[in-house]
Amino acid sequence: SSGINAEYGGVHQLVRQAPDLFEFRATYLVVMADLFSSAWTTTFLRNCPQERSSTDVLQLWDVLDGMRGQLINPSYYVTSTPLPLRVSLRHIALWREYFLRFDWWRENLTEDRVGPVVWVPDDAVQNCHLCHARFSTIKFKRRHHCRSCGNIFCSSCAKSRICIPEKNYTSPVLVCDKCYEEHTRQS
Repeated sequence: SSGINAEYGGVHQLVRQAPDLFEFRATYLVVMADLFSSAWTTTFLRNCPQERSSTDVLQLWDVLDGMRGQLINPSYYVTSTPLPLRVSLRHIALWREYFLRFDWWRENLTEDRVGPVVWVPDDAVQNCHLCHARFSTIKFKRRHHCRSCGNIFCSSCAKSRICIPEKNYTSPVLVCDKCYEEHTRQS
């Protein structure tokens, strides 16, 4: 079940990034994942009409065809242009429609309110992300993670502390100068 959901989650990334290029809404994937993992219907093995008509078992495709009107994407259009896929972590999003659909706080979850940011690993950088000063073991050139963007900065470029409720930081936390300016400008 988790393997098939991971595959649907990968397709979800494509649908989320280019929704107009898919004939069906993202809800289609949720229904398909549920039907597939519930064992109420057959799998993808009966993919052609002849094989589907040869059994009395409820067919995955028949259920999806019956819901077609609810699952069709009205903004869909055909194009020969390749999918504009972005694979960096910044563009990958949690499949909220599937994994968070039963959580009471899902309605309050927006693109800006997705919890703590992913931090850049300490050993991935040698220099401050802002001023490019080289890090060392000396106290004033230590690495500091910005709790807003996740990048690594020196103490000169990450000296402010603010609350970031949209990232679930309700007490003041360390942020870089750039994120501090963005947050104070928005306030």
